[in-house]
Amino acid sequence: MGFPTTALIVFEAYQRSTAMRFELGTIAEPMVPEQLNLRDLDPSGSVLFRLKLVSGDDNSGRIVGAADRLRPASDENEDGRKSLFPIDLRDLGPEVWKLDIGDAGPRLLLNYSIPGFIDRVRTDPLVQGLLLPAALRGVLTELARDAAIEDDDEVTWKADWLQFCREELRLAEEPSDLTTDEDRENWIADAVQRFCKTGEFVSRIRHSISEVA
Repeated sequence: MGFPTTALIVFEAYQRSTAMRFELGTIAEPMVPEQLNLRDLDPSGSVLFRLKLVSGDDNSGRIVGAADRLRPASDENEDGRKSLFPIDLRDLGPEVWKLDIGDAGPRLLLNYSIPGFIDRVRTDPLVQGLLLPAALRGVLTELARDAAIEDDDEVTWKADWLQFCREELRLAEEPSDLTTDEDRENWIADAVQRFCKTGEFVSRIRHSISEVA
């Protein structure tokens, strides 16, 4: 069944406890601007979006349709799969890179003043081998520290990462199964080892060096 054509289109951009609301007309007559100014949100952090359809036949404010936790299209790979590590360029001052974990999930922040940095992260095995395992360790530490996952029906970044740990890294244990700090450290170390083995960083680095020599 379709939505009523009089339903109001409400678009929200939010970041932790801060949100911006935009009314974009109705289904019958949408009014979408070419650009939305998110001036009230922190440009250095990740942003999620929410789309609501609100009944326009009365003043009840009844929501007749909604989609939550929407991400920018750039967070997906070329084949449409969601990227676990979206990359953003930021002014990081003297820092080369940092890991940002927000409501939308982890992001790699790269110093925008370094030419070609994104391409190096995507193609250079040495840069990948130095950066990605360290970033992964930071994410896994967060997962192990706060093992509580929200409602199973709600898609969260933690659920995505736990699925990655199960299906790609073949980890049998869940963070919720870990009872001691030593267990958590061992789980993280095992995951990083498996990730590095899958990425074949050492052999790829050796191969790239031999090609240059």
